[in-house]
Amino acid sequence: MGLYKTLVCATFLISTNSVHAQPRADFVTEGSIRKFLSEEIKASPAARLLKEFPLEATRINRSLLNLADAVANQKTTLGVLLLQGNQIVYEKYNSPATATSIQQGFSITKSIVAYSLGTLICEGQIKNTNENALNHAPSLQGTVYGDARIHDLLTMRSGALIVEPSGLAYADEYNHLLQGRTTLVQNLSRFGARVNPSGKVFNYLGNDTQALSEIMNTYGGTTEIFKKNMWSKVQAQNSAYWQVDKNLKPIAWAGLAMTLRDWGRLAIFIGELRNGGHGECMKNFMIEATKKQVDTQDRSNQNGFKSYGFQTWMDPITGSSGSFWLLGAGGQYIGIDPNTDRILVVSSYDRNPQRTEAVQKLFDVFRRHPI
Repeated sequence: MGLYKTLVCATFLISTNSVHAQPRADFVTEGSIRKFLSEEIKASPAARLLKEFPLEATRINRSLLNLADAVANQKTTLGVLLLQGNQIVYEKYNSPATATSIQQGFSITKSIVAYSLGTLICEGQIKNTNENALNHAPSLQGTVYGDARIHDLLTMRSGALIVEPSGLAYADEYNHLLQGRTTLVQNLSRFGARVNPSGKVFNYLGNDTQALSEIMNTYGGTTEIFKKNMWSKVQAQNSAYWQVDKNLKPIAWAGLAMTLRDWGRLAIFIGELRNGGHGECMKNFMIEATKKQVDTQDRSNQNGFKSYGFQTWMDPITGSSGSFWLLGAGGQYIGIDPNTDRILVVSSYDRNPQRTEAVQKLFDVFRRHPI
């Protein structure tokens, strides 16, 4: 593309429809391959080793394997990965996906932005989450996002208007960004009016996450902070890609993509953060990030989860509590149990209550299964 060396036209597994009127179908209605202008995030020189220990088809494993196969064999599933620490115990792909496919995380990106912002607190760049966003992001001047506390943005309670249940400011926002018809900063301004007091009403809104990204831009940029403070320690095997708008700003609420195994490596690292493997400060931040901050009962029929932390879901409707989840449109799931080091990663192009229930049940059984 000739803009910067790190900008590439990356291949993603995504919908064949570039524009779609339904907010949850914007992204994935049929599995196919498309290319998007993205910033490449280089792989590690030495990848984290994932050992392959597939579950044997024994009587004790039969129930778990049947649940995993039921999810993996659904027509719209692209890949399923189950990890016990650094061990792969189950992995399966469906065409057109393979182990080397770059798979879009969509709103899983929101969680990654939140955790990356937490590293700025631990570096002392941000005092705490009670500070107003405007103190760190002059670009938010005159918007509800700037008036909100960082905590309000992390918990999707800026007070801004939500138009689409998917979290988009309007139905074609994502496509218009990819087509260069609007920019992320323009949309923050355009949809920056207040309709509720900050910190009071949960509205799942991508612009809240984008406002967090504007804060990070003050301290070097979202992708640079992610690369330095997280990706460099993930030890990824392949490059990741972060979609950008025409001004080369990363789409903070939907833009990150990587292979399924590298999503798994990233999830392992997130579990390490949560369990104190990378310092007490990040452990404390992640404990706050992955515990109930907001009751989302009014949205549970859509998402299948009853609680929300810092850009993170908890308390699945099916199964027991104790895990936390990163979710993306179209059926992207990462489930992490910090107590057992069990991880689930699912990529697909259809999310519905039946799929969510099946994925939740699979992870609940996997968390308790003897290995």
